[in-house]
Amino acid sequence: MNTSFKALKGSCPVCSGARKDCRQNTVNNLIHCRDSEASPVDYRLVGEDAHGFSMWAESAREDQSDWQARQERVEQKRQQRKEEEARRNQQQLSIEERDRLTRHLLKQLYLHDDQRQNLRDRGLSDAQIDSGMFRTIKPGQGVEGSPRLFGLDFQGHYIAVASRSILCPIWDTKNRIIGWQNRLDDPQDQGKYRWPSFKEKTVHLQNGELPITCARPISKEGIDCTSINLSEGNLKPFIAAQKLNQLFVGASGANFAGSQEQFKQYLEELSAELETKLVTLCPDGGAAQNPHVMGQYQKTWELCRAWGYQVRVAWWGQITKDSPDIDELEDASAIAFITPEQLWDIFLQGQQRKREEKEAERLAIEEANWVKLTALTRVPWRVVNTPDLNLDDLPGGAVYVVKSAKGTGKTESLTPITPQHNNIYALFARIALGREECQRIGITWHTDLTRGGTAGGLKAGFCIDSAHTFSPRNLKNNGLLIADEVLQLLTHLFGDTCNKGGKRPLILAALQAMIGATIVGGGKVVAMDADANDLICDYLEQLAPEGTPLRVIRNDYQPEGYPVSFLDSDTPDAVVDELLMALEAGEPSFVIDDCKNGVRGCKSIAEYVRRVHPEWANQIVEINSDTTGDPAIIDYLTNINQASKDTLLLCCSPSVTSGISIVNNRFQKVFGVFNGILTDADAAQALGRVRPKDVERIVWASEEGLIMVGDGSIFPEDLKAYYQRNYEANCKHILGFGTQYNPITDEWDSPHFDLYCKLSAYRNASMKDLRRRLEERLRAENNDVTIVAAMCGDDTKAGLKESWQRIELAHAQAVANATILNDERLKALEESNKPLTPQEKLDIEKTWLLKNYGQPLIDAIQHELEDGTVLTGYQAMCLKDDRGRYKAKLDNFYLLASDESVAIAKDVKAAQRQQEHGRGVCPQDLRIHTRRRQCRQYLGLDKFLKLGEEWTPQDFWAMAQKARDNAPHVKDALNLSIPADPKQSTGSWVFELLMEQIGLDISKHWAPRVEGQTRFKYRQIELTSWHYAQLYVQHQTSEVVAQDEEVEVSQSTPNWITPPSTYIYETMGGVIQSQMAETTTSPDTQSLATPEQLSQSLAQDVDNQVPMSPDEVSATGGLTQEDVVGFAEYLMIANCPELATAAFGMIRDLCQQAKQAIWALIPSEKRAELWHWKRAAAG
Repeated sequence: MNTSFKALKGSCPVCSGARKDCRQNTVNNLIHCRDSEASPVDYRLVGEDAHGFSMWAESAREDQSDWQARQERVEQKRQQRKEEEARRNQQQLSIEERDRLTRHLLKQLYLHDDQRQNLRDRGLSDAQIDSGMFRTIKPGQGVEGSPRLFGLDFQGHYIAVASRSILCPIWDTKNRIIGWQNRLDDPQDQGKYRWPSFKEKTVHLQNGELPITCARPISKEGIDCTSINLSEGNLKPFIAAQKLNQLFVGASGANFAGSQEQFKQYLEELSAELETKLVTLCPDGGAAQNPHVMGQYQKTWELCRAWGYQVRVAWWGQITKDSPDIDELEDASAIAFITPEQLWDIFLQGQQRKREEKEAERLAIEEANWVKLTALTRVPWRVVNTPDLNLDDLPGGAVYVVKSAKGTGKTESLTPITPQHNNIYALFARIALGREECQRIGITWHTDLTRGGTAGGLKAGFCIDSAHTFSPRNLKNNGLLIADEVLQLLTHLFGDTCNKGGKRPLILAALQAMIGATIVGGGKVVAMDADANDLICDYLEQLAPEGTPLRVIRNDYQPEGYPVSFLDSDTPDAVVDELLMALEAGEPSFVIDDCKNGVRGCKSIAEYVRRVHPEWANQIVEINSDTTGDPAIIDYLTNINQASKDTLLLCCSPSVTSGISIVNNRFQKVFGVFNGILTDADAAQALGRVRPKDVERIVWASEEGLIMVGDGSIFPEDLKAYYQRNYEANCKHILGFGTQYNPITDEWDSPHFDLYCKLSAYRNASMKDLRRRLEERLRAENNDVTIVAAMCGDDTKAGLKESWQRIELAHAQAVANATILNDERLKALEESNKPLTPQEKLDIEKTWLLKNYGQPLIDAIQHELEDGTVLTGYQAMCLKDDRGRYKAKLDNFYLLASDESVAIAKDVKAAQRQQEHGRGVCPQDLRIHTRRRQCRQYLGLDKFLKLGEEWTPQDFWAMAQKARDNAPHVKDALNLSIPADPKQSTGSWVFELLMEQIGLDISKHWAPRVEGQTRFKYRQIELTSWHYAQLYVQHQTSEVVAQDEEVEVSQSTPNWITPPSTYIYETMGGVIQSQMAETTTSPDTQSLATPEQLSQSLAQDVDNQVPMSPDEVSATGGLTQEDVVGFAEYLMIANCPELATAAFGMIRDLCQQAKQAIWALIPSEKRAELWHWKRAAAG
């Protein structure tokens, strides 16, 4: 045995397990695979071994020409195989030769007693067995046969058989032996029957068909001539013919249609002999449940009917495999006859039952998984049943997880505890919740702390985003660590705001240190949530010092529920109708909407009500992330039960999903609109902000949610595999580039990543069936839920749309009127612990638009409204940006158009941002820009980045085929689901999908009509979108050169923890929460590329740009045009590292606009040369 090869069996990465004989060379790692149609994404064909195996080498860079060459090779091999088969078939034995040579062989063989008994057991007599000429054959059995006979070696001396078998002859209508099949004694789950063959000698007839059998009863008397019977196999028809005294035709696998020429000839001859045109199909037991076999049956009866025969089906109820086959039937009187259509109906009913059973099984698995993700199964340390929770007698030195329903005084139970402790940290996910709760439990919100702290120790509340700025040491002195709404807190822990500057590992370490310090000092960790579950317990137990008691306190009291009208409609517009009716009836109302922005977001609802009833404007209060920094709103939230007494409509986003308790009996209706951002738990939490139980809740929820995590799996282990798969593929590309990069290893098993995957799986499960999950939760929480069918008028739909358009336009104008901040002011605001005012948020947004897109693109951008109005400048850029979505697309374009080193640098820097804190990395935060770029390049998208060229659908065929062949990889890398059916994933569809991801629009026009040809559309890149993309590339390249380092544009992790902030791309809590790019520099980050590589990269990037004249750079920071030209000329004459360094020094202190104007005059080759000299001078 050759030990240099490892058998891959079903795990071959080339054919994905399609073949079982694949192997890998352990010396050179080549994959040897015989699948001629394989098209793996990460491997390239390098040759063929001596045994006919294709040899594949791992490759990160197969280009379009490689793929086309491989496809041509596959097609060539397919054609060669087809020609070879035709040649071999012509050399096959004639019928007469088969019969003569096979009978000569059979004379040398005999049937062993045990196999004879086997045939007796199946109902055959010895005479019938002898008539069938069955024989025993075994490996290595010597014979004197013809070298031309199939199943014998080339000398005709040995029978080629894998194991001991019964040789079962195949007969034609003239009683000639035309072949045989081997019935294995020990098939080992790989099929009982084998066709005889040796090398290229096969049992096929000269026409290329496999032989089918005609089985006659040996008795010549009383033969039933009513019909010609069809049965699967070759032995089975022989047995049935003897037992039923009828003629049978049999085909292996019921594949009569595969041997049409023989089949038609048999029917014609037997029809004439029996004088009948009736054909009876005899399905095996369980065949009616097998789609493959039923497909063969359907082809068979369609052929028979086309040839003029009547077809019926013998039926004795043989639905399952346990039912007898025709040769096993003891009582022929049990046979009834049905039509093929009736058999097909039985098949369809069986398939429907299978689908229902499979669906029930899937639902059972998903339900068990849901319970695992949400249940609390730990044995409680204490069980109470009280409407007012009391926690003032808890011993120290332990972690307490408190599960108590909403409205049972969890927060109030902390009030008597806080005076008992010298130092207290209270962790929160939201500012509004934290401020309000700190006031209720008698501690200080961190922004209100005096410089010296408070007398007797530090008792502070803060968002967990800032946990790393508070010393855990304080908690060693009689400390108390509070985590109210702990599930929301821990999910927020994995959101965008907790990873700003790569600080997430630092925050996670701080949390663990706080827990450890609290326990070591004899204090208490108290985590509370109405939905506390095993996930929380497991995580806190892993973070606490070893041996720390984790004690579950379960309050079984269920408060009285409230009435819920759960609206059954496709859209939430009916909720708005109900809201207007309530307000017009004089009923003050509270609205919670899980979207801030959008046509059906809370801002649109408030604006629509204002437009319908402008007289209510002063009685409408909006609380969302745009307003939380407003001093008036801060005061309103601080004293909400007093301030809301004059409010007619309080319209909120998820900023107040928890922590706010309205108990003043002001609001008489609560409306909930859940578009699919909040989970069922968060949605139910939000509906409980108004405490009185007699207040009706009118609720609408989308059937499915909007924000899924990872690949959308509801199973934590699948999500782990998804992240690891993407990371490992990305690492291959990075390491293959020669980059110094240390892949992560231990982080995959960290408790933090484990919790992240579990919380993500819970979120995905909730989103997958949001409406049902929320309804079930509301019922489980003791609420009286009534399903109400609802409809709304077109006026509401149109009014909401118009309201949102007005809001968008007003916001864009406000951004355009805002101030651009300098870097110092921007940093100060972003790092401020104080809530940002609405104007400060606008200033930050405008500043980032400039940083992200550059002034040339902002000056060029245009945005046309529905009424034909054309907006320009920052107003247009704000709308085009679409809260960061456009930026993300142009990033994809920039990376695809740039050298691979740019994408690699971004991926490495994303890891370095976390690593520089010395606390490891979080796997889910690592980026896969390189893999995404490589995937797009592999599909050939970069070959289409050509302005002015037109393409036909045929031009996209190879791209679509590669996408289909590698659909799992495309899904992982690009989050695109590519259907396997070419009709659903046409080349044009795939092309437009990929182009949309890189921000390019496609223009289309019909080709001229040509008679007899299908008309198609030409496609080409739309000029304006191309121009914008080139300006973006130019901006990014200018930033790299002007700042003397690469720009880091970070794409945020999907923030499902505080969903509204990321999904709606808004500013909140003093930090930009968006997928818009951030320009980040790090003095500790070294460039990955050598000067030569970066020089080449820049040259390639700039070559692809649209040339930009000095006049197109509108803002030059106060420089005259003469100054700009002068600086450019100085750069042009720099011809050595010393002069280049001096030139860079001269422009270092100029503003960004001035630098852009200067670099616009420098040719791409000169830019690259200057950059090379500058790096060389720096050593």
